[in-house]
Amino acid sequence: MIIRTKLDFLAEMQGKRLYLPALAKLLKVDKNKLEEALEWIEEGGGVELSYMPLPFVPPSVHILNLPTVFEPDLTRVGRTLEKYIIESADLVYKAEVTIYEGKDGKKIYFLNYPLAGPATSIYLAKLKEYLALTLPAETSLMTEEDRRERIYKPHLEISYKKLSPFVFSDDDLLLLSGILRSEMYGIGLIEYLLTDPNIEEVVVNNSKTPVFVYHRKYGWLETNLLIPTEEAINNLAVRIARGVGKQVTILDPLLDAHLLKGERVNAVLYPISVKGNSLTIRKFSSEPFTLPMLIENHTLSADMAALLWQAVELEMNILFVGGTATGKTTMMNAALMFLDPSHRIITIEDTRELNFPDHYKNWIPLITRSANPEGLGEVTLLDLLVNSLRMRPDRIIVGEVRRREEAIVMFEAMHTGHSVYSTFHADTSSIALRRLQEEPIKLPSSELASLDLIVTQRRDRETGVRRTFEISQVVYSEGNVDVQPIFTHRIRADSFEFSQLPIRYKEKLTMYTGMLDDEIKRDLKERANYLKTMLKKNIRKMEDVVDLLKTYYVDKHAFEKRLR
Repeated sequence: MIIRTKLDFLAEMQGKRLYLPALAKLLKVDKNKLEEALEWIEEGGGVELSYMPLPFVPPSVHILNLPTVFEPDLTRVGRTLEKYIIESADLVYKAEVTIYEGKDGKKIYFLNYPLAGPATSIYLAKLKEYLALTLPAETSLMTEEDRRERIYKPHLEISYKKLSPFVFSDDDLLLLSGILRSEMYGIGLIEYLLTDPNIEEVVVNNSKTPVFVYHRKYGWLETNLLIPTEEAINNLAVRIARGVGKQVTILDPLLDAHLLKGERVNAVLYPISVKGNSLTIRKFSSEPFTLPMLIENHTLSADMAALLWQAVELEMNILFVGGTATGKTTMMNAALMFLDPSHRIITIEDTRELNFPDHYKNWIPLITRSANPEGLGEVTLLDLLVNSLRMRPDRIIVGEVRRREEAIVMFEAMHTGHSVYSTFHADTSSIALRRLQEEPIKLPSSELASLDLIVTQRRDRETGVRRTFEISQVVYSEGNVDVQPIFTHRIRADSFEFSQLPIRYKEKLTMYTGMLDDEIKRDLKERANYLKTMLKKNIRKMEDVVDLLKTYYVDKHAFEKRLR
């Protein structure tokens, strides 16, 4: 996708020498603006300007050799399986994706991204230098609002001013600005991959192998993109780390961070990563999943979602477990959207993954920090957990518990009357309990009795389909802790089976709410019907669901009226 401007007509006149006024007339560009652009292109070696000592003789332009830009012909390499356009919300990033099957049967993800024409590319390189000197430096202390106002907005204004005399359309102006932004403030061509809603993971293994992506429909695919050098990959990792106040070096070669839009990034540098520097970017949906969405795509049933809603509202402690990329955080995010917006919520994470809508004004997100080169300034998950208890939270949400100290503080928070939610790596609820009781965590059974529910997510590795495998109640009896299934996913029928509502769950609800057995069941049925009605009324998106729930927590009758 080559974006040509009026400057690229110079490539068709290579070797010629013209006077500046004649060239300006030919290109239909203001003479003074063209002269300024040609001075930049001259610095890049594309043209040569000659000024005569006589005042009435205009400068001449000698057009030198300019690079040639080619567009690939995919019809020669295989069979096209799918083709679609991807674009960012602000239209700055736009590209064409072709999934094709090569003659050897291998599927390829081909990204036809914007490329500047030969003369325009030289001009953009000089414009990038000009912008770097003009705009303030980006720092980790800047909020997203600061970045928008102090950097991104003026970046776009200056880009428009410098490029508008030469472009043929507003679309070209946006795309050229996107090229500049991705190189200066983004992560290069990978920005275009992150724009594709079908991509879940982007992987850079080293500079010698292509970038790989995990596609929702086709699984792992090799792309046509290649990061040219190990230094370039290292620079990407350093830029990502700097953006969130972290660092990655040869002495500290492991990075767990996030991009400003929320994507999770893991970097491992050489020689720890033996074949070269590597990057793994976990991409999250730009439209967060809600419980109605998850019911619609059959991740769980309406009855299961109703149980989670009831458990979240009535302050049960829940652990969301599963393997890598099974949807633990997605499910926790969706369930926690049903919290009362007036509650004080503290989220604690290593890297930002949890997200609440804007109307949760009483939400404080906290993230950990690594030590500086002198070993000072580290803030651990344990530090944040302990501190959160002093912030009078109604709900404490821990991104992921990995170590014994974190688990101890998390369960201590449950004992002190706080409602706690977290994620944990385990394939089933019984394995989760066993891992919590065994080394290296090794919690006593009496501690685990504070946990109410375990929600287990599972992903089919062949199809990529995610399901809520089970929702279980934690049962403590005579010094032993066990799980009792409430809902279980039956794989062959792809259906959800209800066992029974455990006695301990009902006893706890009765103790805290006064509801009797029949009332608890009626409440669950009512919530399931609310969720089904949301689907029928097309209330799926986060903003719509949360807006409706605000009414629910203020006036239930008004909520029912709005829902009808």
